[in-house]
Amino acid sequence: MGRPFLRNTFSFLLVSSLLPFISSTSYAANYVEGSFGIAWLASDNSELDSNTYAPYRIHYGHQISHSRFLETGYLGGDNYEDESKDDLEMDMIYIKLKHFYKINDSYAIYAKVGAGAYRYDLENDDKSISKKNGLGLSLSVGYEFTLENDISVGFEYEHFNTARFRSNTVNGNVKYHFM
Repeated sequence: MGRPFLRNTFSFLLVSSLLPFISSTSYAANYVEGSFGIAWLASDNSELDSNTYAPYRIHYGHQISHSRFLETGYLGGDNYEDESKDDLEMDMIYIKLKHFYKINDSYAIYAKVGAGAYRYDLENDDKSISKKNGLGLSLSVGYEFTLENDISVGFEYEHFNTARFRSNTVNGNVKYHFM
């Protein structure tokens, strides 16, 4: 079961989880968001400890109350064959609850709590490959600035904790609001 199987499975699960939201009749507060960042890993496993990678995310947000949203999405990441480190590739699907506080028409802050199912492949210096999967919990805080009525940008800090590793990530986000 290689990476294509994993990506196809994650894609199927992501699309399946999005269908109830996409089929809703009101799109006014729904959005799609993409991000790119840098993540630092900490682990008791010396192969993972101090490893960095570049994650990218795409997710869909659905308003469930005045200031709360439910997000579901996909995260992929790679350390892009950095010769000084073991080769790490990460895949994850996640769901998060977002509490949004609008400061004014242009600025907002938010906090998120969520859970994710991950899988990573780690190719060591001796070319042995370690493949692990599991579940984890995340906490995030962020800042958002609205450029136009339907486009906003922002920054987010996320801490993801699992039994195998902890990840601290800084992301830059671009969001499109359905109007």
